Amino acid sequence: MAVFELGGTPALALSELAIGPWHHARDLPSFDAAAGPPESLWRIELARDPVASLAALARGERSIVHTHALLDDAPRRLERALATILPDLSGYQAPGAGGLERALVRAGELARGRARIETRVESTLVARTLTTLSGNLELWITPGLSAVGAELHARSVAVTVQTRHAWARTLVLVLSWAGRIAALGMTGGVAALAMAWRLIRDLLREIRDPASSAAR
Repeated sequence: MAVFELGGTPALALSELAIGPWHHARDLPSFDAAAGPPESLWRIELARDPVASLAALARGERSIVHTHALLDDAPRRLERALATILPDLSGYQAPGAGGLERALVRAGELARGRARIETRVESTLVARTLTTLSGNLELWITPGLSAVGAELHARSVAVTVQTRHAWARTLVLVLSWAGRIAALGMTGGVAALAMAWRLIRDLLREIRDPASSAAR
């Protein structure tokens, strides 16, 4: 079984929203330099059994594919959500905007900022990839890493890259739908951003807990 953990400075402001197979882990160390940019940490903990690890990574890959499919369908679902809100807008309270600007900045850092991707097998680091702001990749592998180990890390990196793309898409959705909400005259400014954030957050939560979403 694999454990997908997301930590580092950019993740701290986004604990209410996890994308794909990742879970926020506040105890993961931050590698931010004193005067350098924030860095996210993406850690995949795998079992010693390579067959079980490959199967767990396949589940993670399916999770992020499902997330992208949900993002593809997001405009239709958001239109339906807005249609539900509009008839009784007087009774609708936009979510608070406190901390929203920081959350949007952190979402951008998760999507395009520095990222450290670690593959561990039973808590032992076997490979690490660092992506820089310029787009360069720095790779470290443990001496004598097997071909299977290299494949595990390559797939771990691929899941991370696909998740970062999903964060980028989420950020674009928030910004574009805040404009849509403002154009409808529902609210504007930061309040429109906050409303769009909540709608999209709730939508993405469906993939992680569909039973809870159906019960609401």
